[in-house]
Amino acid sequence: MAKRFTDSMKWDDDWFLVLPKDHKLLWVYLLDKCDMAGIFKPNMKLLNFCLETNYTPEEITTIFKDRIKILKNDKWFIPKFISFQYGDLDTKSPFHKKIINILKENRVSIPYRQGIYTLQDKDKDKDKDKDKVIKGKKIVK
Repeated sequence: MAKRFTDSMKWDDDWFLVLPKDHKLLWVYLLDKCDMAGIFKPNMKLLNFCLETNYTPEEITTIFKDRIKILKNDKWFIPKFISFQYGDLDTKSPFHKKIINILKENRVSIPYRQGIYTLQDKDKDKDKDKDKVIKGKKIVK
């Protein structure tokens, strides 16, 4: 069972506020049922059974417009999901690597923040490491 953060401020967001109650429930369902990368594999029979509705994929993508992107493999991607749940993805994090792999498998461009780790930053890190080593002995700081 996946545990997720939820945005309690969505109830104050004009976009969410004006949705009919069935659409609000649908949005919460999509966020709960998507995978750890924000990718949802539509199962309309299960969705409509759980929500007691009769939605079609076309209706859902029309309702949520730019909040859902349809992928070439017919799965749906919720673009803001990753940044809300995890912040910036870090390729050094084993957990984030799993998410990055799922995104690659589904041909979703990986949402990196520009300039997060530049070549200059790498050089600075190397300089810090050199400063810690004097004549083959490590200095503990």
